[in-house]
Amino acid sequence: MELHEISKGKDLYLLSQTDLAMDSEASNDKRAAIRGIMLSTEYNAYHYRFSLESIRSLVPQAKKTKEKNGVQMHAMHDTWELPIGRTLSATFKQQKLLEVLAYINRGVPRPDTDSIILRIEDDTIDSLSMGWALIRNQKKSSYFKNDITGEKMDRGYFMPYDSQGHYPGKKLDDGRIVTATVHGPIRFRELSIVGSGADPRAKILQDTEFQKALSAEFKELGIQNHDLSLISELAGWDETLFSESLSFGVYNPSEEKRIFGGIDMAAPEATEPTGSEASLEWKPKYEAAQKALTQLQARVETMVTQEAHENVVADWKQKLKLKKEELATAQEAAEDNAKYAKIGESALQLARSRATRAFTFYKGNKVEDPQSQATLKKLSESFDMKWLETEADEYWDLAGQHMKTRTYEEETATRTQKDFLPNVDVNL
Repeated sequence: MELHEISKGKDLYLLSQTDLAMDSEASNDKRAAIRGIMLSTEYNAYHYRFSLESIRSLVPQAKKTKEKNGVQMHAMHDTWELPIGRTLSATFKQQKLLEVLAYINRGVPRPDTDSIILRIEDDTIDSLSMGWALIRNQKKSSYFKNDITGEKMDRGYFMPYDSQGHYPGKKLDDGRIVTATVHGPIRFRELSIVGSGADPRAKILQDTEFQKALSAEFKELGIQNHDLSLISELAGWDETLFSESLSFGVYNPSEEKRIFGGIDMAAPEATEPTGSEASLEWKPKYEAAQKALTQLQARVETMVTQEAHENVVADWKQKLKLKKEELATAQEAAEDNAKYAKIGESALQLARSRATRAFTFYKGNKVEDPQSQATLKKLSESFDMKWLETEADEYWDLAGQHMKTRTYEEETATRTQKDFLPNVDVNL
């Protein structure tokens, strides 16, 4: 098959000679190398999962180079003890699994690493678990996002939750379980060997399991032994080291003649200029494809799945139902308020009428002058019933009609003999 067909819909992995050399020396008399699935894109036991962006952010952190060490490895997340090993590299595979290569130092007394290595070799221990943390206060922070409502879960310390109190694993009234997805780059704190982890897919791979997974992956990509020579040449790798690292053995071009892009892989006279021309031809195409793939992956991460869409619709239906119930309650209250408003309006009209009559009587029906008209206007438009009552009482009192005041009967009912003036027969 043509080389450009290999990348259709697949991940392309870049390895350097340093990486390959590191892999080949991962296990020796001082340390034992392990390879396993560290993380997946599926939900874990805590009802959350990681986005592709979050998983990919772990790959460069796990890589051990000359300039920096790998991420520390512990037993059972016991970070109080010194590390028993380090990660060497990590690779994101099949769009769902993060595979890690790490080593464990032999001969460490506490914890007994020799015992741990033996138990890994006989499959007694087979699980991995990762310690991680969100990244905050940077240009691109990480966060939990509610898969049902789409709201950020940016509250809480030990347990993230959103403004509605939803947290991963919470059971809603309609029977749904809240799940969440971690978005953005995350911090790789440590890798642990455990009895059982939060992600059931996080397992240590034995040699046979790793070879089967590698064979299946290469079969999916369509890569054959005779393709390795061209791949090594384009990438500038040592072909023998590259082939041995992939357990393919060394390809002998004399056994088969294969043409790729005009290059005769069996021809012994192939020279460096031919390889350089191939590199110049394919490198820009690969970089363009890688850029397009990255953009597509970013777009895919922002797309809404059918399940998420249905969850959002169901959530909005529930909110609409609650709003309808609130509206019905408000309408009932409005009807009651309308009754009270009618009663209040009648009382206000009576208070205005009483105040204007008192003022007109006080003025002897001579209210045509501007000042009187202004007073009448003020009384007839006022909404202050207490003030209208006071004004009416004062005008009736000034007019000598205090018997018509609202408080007259109350005052006379409470008067005693002491309240009457001496030598006055009648008190009005």
